[in-house]
Amino acid sequence: MNRFLFLILIVFIFAGCGQRVHDIEGNITLDGKPLVSGYIVFFGNNGKGIEGGARITDGKYSGKAARGMNLVKVQGFFENDKPIPDPDFPGSFITTQKATKDELHWDNPNLIINLSSDVIDIHLQSSK
Repeated sequence: MNRFLFLILIVFIFAGCGQRVHDIEGNITLDGKPLVSGYIVFFGNNGKGIEGGARITDGKYSGKAARGMNLVKVQGFFENDKPIPDPDFPGSFITTQKATKDELHWDNPNLIINLSSDVIDIHLQSSK
């Protein structure tokens, strides 16, 4: 799924998606903590089509999106409060944790944001 989503994201970003897209950037947090890495996708025209997106790195994203109302979907990882032992590699520690779909509202059809500016910070709250 991640590779498929990333492929779609790249195709639409580099295809240009017409003249309706513009540069967008911002910070993205989950429960006040920056997402370490992941992807954000903007479904423009109130969710009727993929218009752009970006890779998330160190709590920041920079990419392309359509102005106006966008359905926003996010996949990402955040930093663990305390690194935990990696069961697959004894002596190593896991420093990031994948955020669940519920935490990131991936399946939530109500995360709609008006992209009226070139800088949009997104602060997600988990449902836990």
